[in-house]
Amino acid sequence: MSTERVTREEKELELLQKARVLYITGQINQCREIAYLLERRLLSAGILSTVIDNEMLSDGLCQNCKNDNMEFLRQTIEVAKLFINSGIIAICYGVEDSIDYVNNIVEKSDFILITTNEFVSNDIHSIAIETETNSIEDVVHDLYKKLAKTISQ
Repeated sequence: MSTERVTREEKELELLQKARVLYITGQINQCREIAYLLERRLLSAGILSTVIDNEMLSDGLCQNCKNDNMEFLRQTIEVAKLFINSGIIAICYGVEDSIDYVNNIVEKSDFILITTNEFVSNDIHSIAIETETNSIEDVVHDLYKKLAKTISQ
């Protein structure tokens, strides 16, 4: 038996998925709802993911940075990176002002931005979602279809 560390690639191969940080921006309560519905939809398709919930982190790991939004965001994304290094998809959410900061922490190939605005960037893989005219369930269904090729092996 080898004593070498199991690589992320080996874990992804075993899980039949590609780990990514999915970062949802928009109205925070709506983003949180989308995040949890997406996690449930992914699980029903056999894809392992987790929501890095801002509220849980602020009560635990990030409790000392309640007055420092950038440090809170940095710690949140570092936790997400731990999950993707384990082959698990990390679903995070936040404000649009944080996109560039998150993009600088996460490898571009590991980062997918999900936004309610028509955010366009050559540097970021982004998916626009329409939340004004669709139910949240329809948004998540359409989002899953757009993500499926990117996160499945």
